[in-house]
Amino acid sequence: MANDDRTAAPSTASSSGSQAGTKNSTAQDRMELDSLRRQVSELGAQVQPFLSESAGTTLRRAGDAASEMVSGVGAKGREAVEGIQEVKDNLAGAIDASLKNRPYTTLAVAFGLGFLFARMR
Repeated sequence: MANDDRTAAPSTASSSGSQAGTKNSTAQDRMELDSLRRQVSELGAQVQPFLSESAGTTLRRAGDAASEMVSGVGAKGREAVEGIQEVKDNLAGAIDASLKNRPYTTLAVAFGLGFLFARMR
């Protein structure tokens, strides 16, 4: 039995030493973690002005691009209106010429188109 007591005593002593080592490493880990948190916070404070500036620049560019697109759409719309007016003028001229040259044929075509449109409803 004496052998059993000797074996138990060193194991208890090593267990106490292990607990003290764990407490020291836990405190050291906490200190390192706090240091990392401070460093990350400082880095965030340093980077934030750059991110804000970059976001402002990006928004300005997007606004400029949208303005250019709107002005381009406006120009295309004006061109389309001009084209429609030109077609309208040409069609009116053709109808006038047709009425002068062939009044009955023009009347028959108009009647036929009216009839077709009425049937489509």
